[in-house]
Amino acid sequence: MFRYLATRAAPRVAIRSAVRAPRVSMRAFAAIGLVGAAGFSIASAMPWKPIANEGQAIEVDSAIDPFPLEMKKNDFLKTDWVLVGTGVRTVTFVSFKVYGVGIYVAKEDLPKAKQLLQGVNIDTLLDPVANVGVIDKLLDGGVKFMVRFSPVRNTDFNHLKDGYIKSILANPKAKEVREPINRGLDELRSVFQSYRGAVPKNHVLYLQQGPQGQLDFTYQNTKDNTTRHMGTVAEPQVSKVLLSSYMSGAKPLSVPLQQSVAAGLATL
Repeated sequence: MFRYLATRAAPRVAIRSAVRAPRVSMRAFAAIGLVGAAGFSIASAMPWKPIANEGQAIEVDSAIDPFPLEMKKNDFLKTDWVLVGTGVRTVTFVSFKVYGVGIYVAKEDLPKAKQLLQGVNIDTLLDPVANVGVIDKLLDGGVKFMVRFSPVRNTDFNHLKDGYIKSILANPKAKEVREPINRGLDELRSVFQSYRGAVPKNHVLYLQQGPQGQLDFTYQNTKDNTTRHMGTVAEPQVSKVLLSSYMSGAKPLSVPLQQSVAAGLATL
């Protein structure tokens, strides 16, 4: 498998396809959480070099816009971000795709990340036991990450909120820090309290980690290109547990996304 990952060609700059995805109930988002190990294809693990020329993007799924390889600081992005891994959530028991997701690292933290990753190879980053310590080291060492989430079919804010909560509680780490996690989930519910409407496919949620581990939620309407800052979860354990769930563990919430991130971190 490692040989397969290491020899794949870097992806071309993507052009969005006009293929339409079939309709599926929005309840699937809450039923499965936002992430899960089942249903991913290993083809979503791409060891492309994460730093690229501005304007380049990778197609994650034909139903949504390509994900930029690099995103510059603007009125809602707190800093410059570099893409390190992507995946598409597919539910196998009903065989449909749910969303595309990308993990970004703060460009200003790349030197810090490289230093913390010294001596760490792709095998360690793919090891379900060893990678937990590596990702914890990055998160505890002040390396900031961002999650870019884009549904491939229509959903709503309530289902997204329930999915995030379900995903966080599914991580064994949540039981180790139960009190701060409970406080943080109350903050998460407050962030979504004023957002109860529809979230059409191809719209985007940005979850940006701040310097103190806080998690900023921003919603982007890709039809009119407007953005709204939804709110902030100040409790750092929420961002740490969620990001750890994406990037490490014996049962990562997204196996090929975890593999893709591992390949991306190995090229830093």
